[in-house]
Formats: sequence, structure tokens, C-alpha cells
Amino acid sequence: MSSAAFLIYMAAKPHTNGIVRLSRQEIVDCLEAESRRRCGLSARQLLKRANTGRLKDRGAVADLLSLSRLLRRNDPILAR
Repeated sequence: MSSAAFLIYMAAKPHTNGIVRLSRQEIVDCLEAESRRRCGLSARQLLKRANTGRLKDRGAVADLLSLSRLLRRNDPILAR
């Protein structure tokens, strides 16, 4: 299990119907912690590089990029 997946697991609030809910803050906290640990970048910097094609290895942070897709399209952390 990747560390991001572990953080998601620890932060998640499972419900009886199997749905997992994460708040915006939980998603952002996970993105921030893991992007700093793996790349030495803030979550905003990582996402900006990914969106502009300047990220060297998208595969290394694919789970973080997928997690960021759970945020609203106009979320401040996704601002260009």
C-alpha cells in the first residue's frame, strides 16, 4: 500500500454502505504531505507542473494526481 493510500485509509470515514467520504481538507492535507515528501514541492506546485506538462515522472505521483481529481474544478489548489 502506498503511503498516500495509507493516509487516505487512515483519514477516511467508512460508512455502513461501503462509501468512503473525504473532506476537501483531508484530500488537500494528503496531497500536501505526500507531494512534499516525494517531490519536495507543495501540492499546488506539483499539480501546476502536472497540468502544464513540466512534471518529469507522472507515474511516481499518479495516485496523487488521481486524488486531486476528487476536488472541484475551481478549487484554489488547482488554480493556474
